[in-house]
Amino acid sequence: MIEIISEINVPIREIIAIDGGARSAVWRKIFADILQIPIRWRPTSGGTSLGSAYLAAQACKSRLSTNDLSGWFEPTVDTNPDPDVWDRYRPQYDVFCGLYARLHDCFPRLRTTAP
Repeated sequence: MIEIISEINVPIREIIAIDGGARSAVWRKIFADILQIPIRWRPTSGGTSLGSAYLAAQACKSRLSTNDLSGWFEPTVDTNPDPDVWDRYRPQYDVFCGLYARLHDCFPRLRTTAP
């Protein structure tokens, strides 16, 4: 997703992380360092349903301001990137991007062959 958003020249100032792997401080640190973008973790976020309600309220142009809506969320646990480690991750990130492009057509087959 980062690559797609970058292609359309939309700046990404932060990433909000919830649930799953985001519970791991190590995971958040690795992602922040690789992407060079701050990761904001919401430990008790309410998950995608709260995010969907937030987007629906904005889409309906409700009378709630962005500040009102931001009150729906708890404070974040922030992980900031370390610019000094980017050089260590860059070669592996380039390999990952290349592998994803090569394997993309295989993903639908995995869904149909899984037990």
